[in-house]
Amino acid sequence: MITLPFKICIVCGRSENLTRLSFQHKRVTALTQLAGCAGNVGFLAEYFVNRALLFDAPFCSPCAEKYVSLPKASQLLHLAWVSIIFVAILATYFLNGICGDVGFILGLLTVVFTRVAIRIYWSSYVKKTSPNFEKLTANEAIVRIPGRSLNSSRVVATKF
Repeated sequence: MITLPFKICIVCGRSENLTRLSFQHKRVTALTQLAGCAGNVGFLAEYFVNRALLFDAPFCSPCAEKYVSLPKASQLLHLAWVSIIFVAILATYFLNGICGDVGFILGLLTVVFTRVAIRIYWSSYVKKTSPNFEKLTANEAIVRIPGRSLNSSRVVATKF
């Protein structure tokens, strides 16, 4: 476990109402991203290369609530995505009968664009609510904390 010994929130930089949370963070390496292009090999590379690191770090109350709710929000977003697919399939079926192939293409584009929009929203939300790790190895973590000067915003924690 890597303990981050700060007296400020590692997400927003506040120093009041701090709570320590233990959480896992997976490193995403270039090897895993490259292997992900190869299909099922990506799962093997992720299993062997991307080990989750366990952290103990301070969060302020609002940031802790948002960070703890990320898995639940992810499940709700996936449920919304499945619902959109179902509605789009029904709309495509009915539009195909009315408009022909144009209706099918409109339904397909609706699914693709909503998926892209959901993905962009989710990526920005996770980035806002998660710690900003600059460098992450098995023994060291460099965290950039907002609201601090450039020199003091990069904090190094080592494994204990």
